[in-house]
Amino acid sequence: MTRTIRWGVIGSTGIARRRTIPEGLATARNAQLVAVYSRQAQTNAEVAAQFGAQAAASVDDLLRQDLDAVYIASPPRLHLEQALACARAGKHVLCEKPLGLTVAEAETMVASCRQAQVRLGTAFMMRFLAQHQAALELICTGRIGQPVFARAQLSCWYPPIPGAWRQDPALGGGGSLMDMGGHCIDLLEMLLGPVRAVSCLTGRAVHGYESEDSAVPSLQFACGALGVVDAFFCMPDEASQNRLEVYGSRGSILAAGTIGQGDHGEMVACLQPGAAAYDAQQARASNQTTPICPAPVNTYRAEIEEFSQAVLEGRDPANSGALGLRSQRVIASPLRVRPLRARCRGSRGRSASVTSPRPWLDTITAIGQGLSRHCGIGPPSGGPWRSDIQQFNAHEDHEPICSRRRESALIPALDGAIWRELIPRRGTAKEPRCMESVGIRLLNAHEDHEPGTLRAQPAGDNAALRTQRVGCAR
Repeated sequence: MTRTIRWGVIGSTGIARRRTIPEGLATARNAQLVAVYSRQAQTNAEVAAQFGAQAAASVDDLLRQDLDAVYIASPPRLHLEQALACARAGKHVLCEKPLGLTVAEAETMVASCRQAQVRLGTAFMMRFLAQHQAALELICTGRIGQPVFARAQLSCWYPPIPGAWRQDPALGGGGSLMDMGGHCIDLLEMLLGPVRAVSCLTGRAVHGYESEDSAVPSLQFACGALGVVDAFFCMPDEASQNRLEVYGSRGSILAAGTIGQGDHGEMVACLQPGAAAYDAQQARASNQTTPICPAPVNTYRAEIEEFSQAVLEGRDPANSGALGLRSQRVIASPLRVRPLRARCRGSRGRSASVTSPRPWLDTITAIGQGLSRHCGIGPPSGGPWRSDIQQFNAHEDHEPICSRRRESALIPALDGAIWRELIPRRGTAKEPRCMESVGIRLLNAHEDHEPGTLRAQPAGDNAALRTQRVGCAR
């Protein structure tokens, strides 16, 4: 007889009710749902009745049940407290991402579970998608050559909703970057190995809530490849195809719809048998792609089965707590600056309150503040770096009107002119050495992620890519 793990759920509404319980806990061959808890008592009772579980009255009541493991799907601000309670009760923990509101909270969760000798997992279910595993196999076996670039997209339309924790950093830790960008960064790390350098631009382009609705992290991986993630809460669902693209020196993998909550999408590979000569015409042959269509795997069931099996075998799960901690460290590393709320004129000259059309203005200001703090370099004017420029003129390109003429040095596009303006007394535009320590945070490949020094990576082989192969034969 197959041994089963007895599960409880904290936060039985939301993703737990929509996906993880019906598709994962209710169908997994080595799991049994025993009890559920939510602060929404009526909804929790409905979930319990629907899936034949006990409706717990509190977290403590749930932990008094005969359980082996607990799935935590509550708002992130509650994760730390609830995970620690589970660890003290000797229950293994599978927690939705982000693990905590901050890196420090995630570190505490990992350390506490380790001390209590219980397993901690992070709900990165997209690692289990069959097509993502097939893509990983192509990359690890060198079929696309040396990886050079990757892109992951996960966006949706998420308008203001009263009480929505993803729209309040105090409740969810962040917006589109934390909620959707985290999945994308983790997926790219599964495919290409660890990120060692990251920078990011965020904004509130459409919605007025406190969390970011726009995020574009730029990544450098330890293997030398570059990457980009676009995660937005302000695009219609139909407009975002949730693309995954991986390019190498001998081919590419292109997908649409594989990133998300489904069990499959469309994926093709464009592969060359060997190195090609330079083609001055740069002609592109059509119909040179191979479909990648493995049998679909339900990612929620695979996630529960893998965690349950890890508990039965006394090992860490493939989607471990260390992955969740790493993800939060990567996300927390970029220089992220809240965009300005600006006054700008519409086409008919009327003023309207909008998000700044130049979110990089805050980034430049913050970089300048960092230069002052870390390198002893002041602004051209000798005064403080400004962060409150809030007026734009009526031109379509929205060139800022500064309250003092000397502040206009902060306005040009991000090119060499910035360095000539920001570093008037030390170095030239050809010496942006301080940018690495202020505008870009560097991560090495170790778990502690102490900032390193940006160095060129050797071309090498694909050995560095063989990391965390979730769901593959061991």
